[in-house]
Amino acid sequence: MRVLYGIQGTGNGHLTRARAIGPRLEAKGYKIDYLLSGRERQKCFDMEPFGEFDCRRGFSFFAKNGRIQSVQTFTGLRPFQFLEDIRN
Repeated sequence: MRVLYGIQGTGNGHLTRARAIGPRLEAKGYKIDYLLSGRERQKCFDMEPFGEFDCRRGFSFFAKNGRIQSVQTFTGLRPFQFLEDIRN
């Protein structure tokens, strides 16, 4: 069975969990396609467990000193790009 595993790349928590869960799914025979969103590809590290993965802009947020920056987050949203990513 094929699985599309989407990972939100803001922060490292989701990636850490995916690094633990992905190999277990593959060991059970699943073919996994990884899709990372919310982080630029060049800012990713330790991505070897995911093999070839796809990267999209997705939706994310901006933070400063542990607080979400609402204005920057809102102006950074690109809904038309998001819809285009879904189509592709």
